Amino acid sequence: MNRLTGSAVAAVVLLSFTGCGKSEAEKVVSDGIRCLERAADILATIHDSTSARAAEPRLREVLSALGEQKLRAAKAPALTPREMQHLQAQNHAASVAANKRFREQADRAAAIPGCHELVMDFSYQVVRLIK
Repeated sequence: MNRLTGSAVAAVVLLSFTGCGKSEAEKVVSDGIRCLERAADILATIHDSTSARAAEPRLREVLSALGEQKLRAAKAPALTPREMQHLQAQNHAASVAANKRFREQADRAAAIPGCHELVMDFSYQVVRLIK
């Protein structure tokens, strides 16, 4: 996964959900962080093409959860700039850590013969959902 894609993944936690009301925003942000952590956990199980195929349904579950979060965010009231700034500051470290681990596991798994296409497709779908 290139740096641009990795940076875009970090945006899932903080930028994609600017339309959320405060309590819902906090839930969506923490859920987004958990999705990235779950994705990294799943990607960590990929060691060959067989384990990649076995991971695929669980990766689809993560994509589904991200899609649901995007819908929740779109329906929620907007945050004020001050609330958004507070939310970003409150979750920055966790977001950066989740993104870093996700990116590392995606890069590692994509380098395994027979796994590149699945991992890159998953990463692309994550970025698509957060835009």
